[in-house]
Amino acid sequence: MLFHTLTYAEKPQRALEECARVLRPVAAWSCLSLDAHEQSEITRPYGERHAGFTPRVLKNMLGRAGLDVTLPRWPAAR
Repeated sequence: MLFHTLTYAEKPQRALEECARVLRPVAAWSCLSLDAHEQSEITRPYGERHAGFTPRVLKNMLGRAGLDVTLPRWPAAR
């Protein structure tokens, strides 16, 4: 599981590429990341290097790393 790691990574794309390398040939994992935001003045003091990633950007980064993206299927709201 990659849990809010990419916003702190110096090279987030490289981090995903390394995940892909060690997970191959077959593995399942989860990736959580902050959505893109404009509150860097709040998060920067905690060491955040990147202000989150939009879902589209994150999906593209995962694809460039050679990882297939499967979005979760949540049960319908009751």
